[in-house]
Amino acid sequence: MPPTRTNAGERGIRNLRRALHLIEVYRRETDGRSGRSIDRELLRSSVVLAIGSLDAYLSDVSAEVLVATLARGERAGNHRRVLADTQKSMPHLALELAMAPSSADRKEMFEQAIVEHLQDHQSNHGAKAIDATLKRIGGSASRVWQAMADGSVDGVNTPGEARTLLEDFTDKRHRVIHRGKLPRVNEQAASRCGKLIQELMIAVDSEALRLMDG
Repeated sequence: MPPTRTNAGERGIRNLRRALHLIEVYRRETDGRSGRSIDRELLRSSVVLAIGSLDAYLSDVSAEVLVATLARGERAGNHRRVLADTQKSMPHLALELAMAPSSADRKEMFEQAIVEHLQDHQSNHGAKAIDATLKRIGGSASRVWQAMADGSVDGVNTPGEARTLLEDFTDKRHRVIHRGKLPRVNEQAASRCGKLIQELMIAVDSEALRLMDG
C-alpha cells in the first residue's frame, strides 16, 4: 500500500497536534467562560506553534523530496541550486558524507544538511514560502492553493482567501515572537489557524508524494 504521507508530513502533523492540544487546554480551563488574559496566552501560543510547525514542515519536505528525486538520478535546475547553496554554506559536507559508514547514514546526513541550510538561509514564512517550496521541489503551487478552495477551512473559498488568512496568522506569530505584542486571538481563530495549517500540509504533501513516486 503506497504511503499516505511523507516522513516530513508525519512529523508536521505531530507538531501541529501540540498546537491543537493548547486549544483543548484552554477549553478545559475556561469551561465555556470568557478566558482570563493568562488563559488567552494559550490561544496565542497555539497560533505560534501551528505556524512554526508549517515552517519546519516546509524545510523537511523539501529535503525529503530533493533527496528522493536525486537518488533516482534526476538533476533538475532547481535541485542543483539547492545542492550548490547547501555545499557553499557547509563546505565540510562532502567530507562528512564520504566518511559516513553506510548509504542510509549518508542519506540521513544529506537530508539533514539540506534542512539546516533551508532553515538558516531561506525564509519559510507565509504564502510565499509555500510557493518557494513547491518551486524548489518541482511541484505545482497553484494546485496546492486551489485545493484550499474547497471550503474545508471556515471562510476560505478561494486560493486568494487562503493566502490572505495564512499571511494574517503568520503576522500574528511575528508580532508575538519578534515584537513582544499580544495580538487578539480567540478560540475560533486559533482553531481556524490549526485547520488551515493542517489542510496546507495535506495539500503540499500530496504534491510531494506525487513527485517522489516519479
